Amino acid sequence: MSIKTITLINPPGIKAIKSLGLNSPNPPIGLAYIAAVLNKSGYRYKVIDMAGEALNQVYPYEKRTDLFVQGLTIEEALSRIPMDTDVIGISCMFGVQWPIISELTKRIRMNFPLVFMVAGGEQVTALPEFSLLDSALNAVVMGEGERIFPALINAVRQGESLSGIRGVAFQDGITNSITVNPREDRIKDLDSIPWPDWSSIPIENYIDADLQNGVNRGRSMPIISSRGCPFKCTFCSNRRMWDAKFSARNPYDVVSEMKNYIDKYRIENFNFQDLTAFVDKKKVMILAQEIVRQGLKITWQLPSGTRIESFDDEVAKATHKSGCRNIAFAPESASPEILKSVKKQVNLDHMERAIKIAVANKINLSCFIVVGFPSESAETLKLTLKYVRNLARLGVTDIGVSQFVPYPGSELFDELMNSGIIELNNDYLLSTMNFYLKGNYSFARDLSPEEIYRWQLRLLVNFYFTSFLFFPIKTIKNILNALFFKKEETRYAKFITDVVYRRSRIFLSKNIKLGESS
Repeated sequence: MSIKTITLINPPGIKAIKSLGLNSPNPPIGLAYIAAVLNKSGYRYKVIDMAGEALNQVYPYEKRTDLFVQGLTIEEALSRIPMDTDVIGISCMFGVQWPIISELTKRIRMNFPLVFMVAGGEQVTALPEFSLLDSALNAVVMGEGERIFPALINAVRQGESLSGIRGVAFQDGITNSITVNPREDRIKDLDSIPWPDWSSIPIENYIDADLQNGVNRGRSMPIISSRGCPFKCTFCSNRRMWDAKFSARNPYDVVSEMKNYIDKYRIENFNFQDLTAFVDKKKVMILAQEIVRQGLKITWQLPSGTRIESFDDEVAKATHKSGCRNIAFAPESASPEILKSVKKQVNLDHMERAIKIAVANKINLSCFIVVGFPSESAETLKLTLKYVRNLARLGVTDIGVSQFVPYPGSELFDELMNSGIIELNNDYLLSTMNFYLKGNYSFARDLSPEEIYRWQLRLLVNFYFTSFLFFPIKTIKNILNALFFKKEETRYAKFITDVVYRRSRIFLSKNIKLGESS
């Protein structure tokens, strides 16, 4: 068959209004990479960004009164699919998106009975069989899609079997049997992948709405300088998606991409979406030095966090000089018992040294803490409580305290599901958005859901109260700048501007009370 049009779909955002944190759609960089590969291959394609095309449209999710949907409705998305579409590719990065995507595939199948549907992303990579059984998909791409998706399209075009395509799981249309092919090897030469095709995505909508993964430092773009993580934390789902291999792009090519966005979109800040950017010190130094050499007047940040092994005073000085203003470390816990149980390879003494270096070089630093691991107890949390107070005294500007969420694709998820503690279904996947809510969940054997929630609040209050005691002027300045000038230096400033400006603009304009479904 000939391939007339390929349609790529990014699902809408899902928001849990009562959660301690905020969650907004981010530019779909993975889908933009796939679009770039299709463009390079000469295919005609269209992207339907259900989130980005309607960022101001928010409505209650009909299946859960505690969740809202941000973006296009399914009916609106269906109306945008070209009638000559032969292949539809859908991005699914998070479990909470799956129920809507599942419903979307079934509605598409009713309107386009002959279309070939495939999904990719971390969620379907983690659960290929479940994804195929619970949807109208024909196939799933597991892992990096830039090489697999074109091979899949070519097989569809030629009418060939999918059994020989590595990295694909598919369902036989006659017998309904599912085949999961061996995984494809990781792409070694990341520079062979074309830059993301943002022209096919409403990127200006994200830029204008300040919807990015990071604090708002002006007109911002997401960018990636590396893929993968060499570590094996049992609570992380990234290993199923990327394997335990780390690979980095040529830093000169990264800077060229940055220059392109500066010229094309008037970009002032870059949010690096790497799993852990500071692994290859040499490439980090080249990146920073090249930004300075080329005179790029920008800021950049690492909101997703990074490892500390390659972070020293030389790196801190060079990256700050090049515009790095916000980074995040992830100690997760101060309990040696917990760290060992989740295979978190971190030396807390080395972490403290890296923190002092970052603070000394005027880099705003966040630290991520997770509570409620299976072996968590009041005693392990007391150690973490003491630790977060010390983080505040050292000058860390923010902490994120989240409840342990067993994400599909992680080692702990597999253990909990195999032991019968987790029942894999759409209710569970939707609930992963609300693990931050009071008294809902606990996977800690010795702690109730209410106790986990109280510990979350206790850690947060202790950190920010201690931070205010040691740095009152800095704290007040950040709060006032956020309230009156929408200026963000820290994550808590971002939280303030989200609540006061972005969130209120979207929800209150719809006469929806925050924390209620309708």
